[in-house]
Amino acid sequence: MNQTTPRTHTRTYRRRRTSTGLSLPSVLTMAVGLGVVALLVVLFPLDWVRAPTVNMTTDQTVFSPNGDGQLDVVTAFFELSQPANVTVEVLNSVGQRVRTLMNEQPLQAGQHSFAWDGRDEGGFVVPDGTYRLRIIAAGTMRSSEESEPVTVDTTPPPLVLANIDKEIVTRETSFTLEGTTSPDALVWLNDEPQPIAVNPNGVFRVVRQLPEGTTTFTVRAVDIAGNTATSTFDVTVRTTPPNVTILEPQPEAWLNTNPVTVRGQAQPGAIVTVNGKEVPINEDGQFSVDVVLEEGDNAIIVEARDEVGNVSHIEQIVHLRTQGPTITLTNLTDGLKVSSPTLRIAGQVDPGASLIINGQEVPVDSRGNFSALLTFAEGDNLITLSATDRAGNTTTIQRMVRYTPAGVSGESPLASLNLPNDVVAQRVLLGLALLVPFFLLVVYWMRPLHFSLSVENPVFYPNRPDDSRLLVMNLDLSRPARVTIRVYDQMDNLVATLVEKRKHRRGDHFRLWDGRDEYGNVLPSGSYLVEATADTRFTTVTSAVWVYVDATPVMLGTVSQQADRQEHAYVEGEIVDTDI
Repeated sequence: MNQTTPRTHTRTYRRRRTSTGLSLPSVLTMAVGLGVVALLVVLFPLDWVRAPTVNMTTDQTVFSPNGDGQLDVVTAFFELSQPANVTVEVLNSVGQRVRTLMNEQPLQAGQHSFAWDGRDEGGFVVPDGTYRLRIIAAGTMRSSEESEPVTVDTTPPPLVLANIDKEIVTRETSFTLEGTTSPDALVWLNDEPQPIAVNPNGVFRVVRQLPEGTTTFTVRAVDIAGNTATSTFDVTVRTTPPNVTILEPQPEAWLNTNPVTVRGQAQPGAIVTVNGKEVPINEDGQFSVDVVLEEGDNAIIVEARDEVGNVSHIEQIVHLRTQGPTITLTNLTDGLKVSSPTLRIAGQVDPGASLIINGQEVPVDSRGNFSALLTFAEGDNLITLSATDRAGNTTTIQRMVRYTPAGVSGESPLASLNLPNDVVAQRVLLGLALLVPFFLLVVYWMRPLHFSLSVENPVFYPNRPDDSRLLVMNLDLSRPARVTIRVYDQMDNLVATLVEKRKHRRGDHFRLWDGRDEYGNVLPSGSYLVEATADTRFTTVTSAVWVYVDATPVMLGTVSQQADRQEHAYVEGEIVDTDI
């Protein structure tokens, strides 16, 4: 019994020593280690099964893969939270895969991107519509996905221009361009830096000023997908009226046939009217039409109108006369008997007509007056007068004149007196002696008179302070005569008498006229006929000339002009007569 008890005590002692041999720091270290191991055992499976996260954005939501270089590709950007195997697919609106862009490609955590050109697996552009770009990021045990919608739009926006043809011709320099397109589209005109404003209904309008000639416009409408609709057209501004010319008849032509053919040339394509009636025109612009005229003065009016309304107008006067001129004789009757070998006849024809008497042209003044000295042969003399007007009409009259010298026919009156022959002879000689001087005097007074009127300058200016205010008239007389100078207006009204039967000797003379009427007033601007008549006892000759009075007022603005006016040798209204 005693032996057993000591052994038991010894074992107990050893166990206590062993348990008390571990220190407190060792226990803590062991506990921390066991905790770390336990944490790793717990967290490692959790990390193994965690799914990677992915965030994706696109640079645009609509694009147009039509190969025009604008928005042909959509680019997507995505971020991975951890390494993963990435698959990128394109799905259509019903979820069918149309293309795989990336297939389980291992990528590290961070930023990545990819692009889609709008084509399917076969390389064809997909139909327009909405598609989804889907990213699948697969981790060790789990995966996640992200998708973004994109729209494929290859249809250009509508572009409708109002009242626009491929080529527009107008005479208006202000041009208005208006039309419609998509409300979200941008409209560009030519190379202008700013687009044209488009309202919420898609309507746009712009006004531009155009130069003469052709301007090319290019209008582009670009939608948000980059699709472009283009329209090009030309606008031609034409403000110059078309050319038109009357070739026949000539201006102021005198005609004797009716109707008259009017021929002309106009700009090809123009609309031509003659006296208000449209006439056909060939491809070269030539036209020809018959126009019925009235007797007398007629206006031929030709208008040419182009396609935009520019009008050119030309008017000219022609004269129709179908009847011959009238010849009036004052002292020559048919069957006239004369005893003198010469006779001065006088008469009148229509103004502007020419006169031929027995083959010789006779001068006719502006009023149609004429005079001529006829010489007869003994017996019957046929006098033929032919007058031709400016239209070519001719009137011919004839007069028979019998010339019998005095004392030729019948018995001598002296023989009936039964005078002695010597007495008869003496009386005959005495009569001849008295008759010869008288005959010579008559021949002297009936010799031809040559007279002409001319002017140095047919245009003068009565209101000017210099010498141009006076009309210088030159008179040339072949023998002494009494001269009368009168001025008539275009209506044949007498407006001034410059000289009234004033005697002029043979030679050259000149006269001055200041353009004033009988009352000292300056005549209105216009054409006037200055008619001078030289009259002898047996002969009257008339000469006339047209002049133009320019009565435009002139302001005497300088002292020198006034001085020149005062020093001038002539007085306003004075008629100066100077023989040269």
